[in-house]
Amino acid sequence: MKSTIEENNPGDEVERVLLVFTGVVCIGTMINFTLAIPISTLYASALVDSAFLISIYAIGALISVAIFRGLYGTISTRSSYLVHCFTMLLGNGMLVMAAVVDKFSFALLARFVVGLEGGVMLLTNTVLVTNSSPRTRSKYLALYQVFVGIGLVSGPAIAAAGLFAGDFFGLIPAEAWASAFMCLWSLILIFMLLLFLSSEDKAAFPKEKQPLLGTANDTMEDRTIMLMGIGNFLRIAQRVSWEVGAILIAEIEFGWSVIAAALFISAYGFVQTASQFIYSHYFAGYYNDAAILRVLEVGEVTGIILIFGRLGGYLSMTSFIIGSILLYVCNCLTSAPYNNILLNNVSKKSEITLLVATQVGIFCAFGAGPLYMRIALNFFGIDQVVLAAVLLSSWAIQTCVNALVEREPPSILLHIALAFAVTGILIIAVLSPSLGGTGYSNLFSWHPILMSMGFFLFMTLGTLAYRDTNQSKPFRRRLHALTMILATLSSLA
Repeated sequence: MKSTIEENNPGDEVERVLLVFTGVVCIGTMINFTLAIPISTLYASALVDSAFLISIYAIGALISVAIFRGLYGTISTRSSYLVHCFTMLLGNGMLVMAAVVDKFSFALLARFVVGLEGGVMLLTNTVLVTNSSPRTRSKYLALYQVFVGIGLVSGPAIAAAGLFAGDFFGLIPAEAWASAFMCLWSLILIFMLLLFLSSEDKAAFPKEKQPLLGTANDTMEDRTIMLMGIGNFLRIAQRVSWEVGAILIAEIEFGWSVIAAALFISAYGFVQTASQFIYSHYFAGYYNDAAILRVLEVGEVTGIILIFGRLGGYLSMTSFIIGSILLYVCNCLTSAPYNNILLNNVSKKSEITLLVATQVGIFCAFGAGPLYMRIALNFFGIDQVVLAAVLLSSWAIQTCVNALVEREPPSILLHIALAFAVTGILIIAVLSPSLGGTGYSNLFSWHPILMSMGFFLFMTLGTLAYRDTNQSKPFRRRLHALTMILATLSSLA
């Protein structure tokens, strides 16, 4: 691994040993986050408290991003990965103790400590980007998502296995077994890193070459950096919020056990990981990234519509499962093309800033996603319609951000169509009692309908008006003003 980009251009392929350890570190970090999703309610009985236990990881991770960024060029990649291991060991050891003494406050502190490992994800992303060429970068970005997917699979699965071991062997509380396993994981990884990974390679971007956030020379690069952070926040928040909501739906609405629900979440990770692997080998680099994004957007909203379904009995469960697969896989697959479009729009010196924005967006999503979903479920009830409504709102915002990134005229028509689709779905949901709505005769029913038309339909049309290069600027201004007036009136109605 070369110490600077300026001295040597990156090769086409990442060194195999470095790729393996980078993958293991990514997987371990994702496990430590998702591990808490199935067992959070065992540490805290209140739904919102359990969300805080999951989300507090993000605070430690954001602090860690700043620390790891400051360490670039001063310590080796191996040393950075060892810091990840020791933080994981300490935090999970504290979680075991928290389960034994039954102290929720101590569990919160332990999750914060575990989160301090999170900044290493910035380094792993940088390793893949700076050691690959533009030709192969999309493939490695997709492989990065494969690593993340394996971690998302393994976290709930390890939690389920830990609960089973706790019921079978006893010794320590059931929720502590998974954390104990991660302590063992960290010890093994420390040994393997010392044995196989060289200590001579420095992390990419030496310290004197690091651009600071907000100092990109070009206005377009500043905009790109902002879109990278926002886009990754929305994408990951959508994914995490589905996970923390779906596991409760499986337990409460479908009557599954905690172990079964945890394995249910893991199964989606397997499908997603397989999809990422297929994408990285057969689609990445072969098809237009913007076109792929548009196809995946339609797949996501189709999945959400299926989650809305209230068909009764096994049909509802089947619709929920199929819709969740479609939503989850499409959401995960959007990461590589989205990030690749933006990476291709910045100079080499701004790549680190872009990757920092990526990780900040992801960890903010780790904090926000569990909170807003479980607060919604706590307030409106644990119901798949509530889950779908939250997911649909997130998807609408995410799709508008994608439109700003794609910059292709055909996407304007697609996003207008999607805006109409979202509005139509919400109208059907609100007016249909079978979907949890209040019916046509209830005057209040029309309030959320008009609000959805204002935010999703008219604001989308107003935002996209300026992108229609076939029309004159005065016409676009008038159309923008008209749609924003309609949006304001509808949202206030």
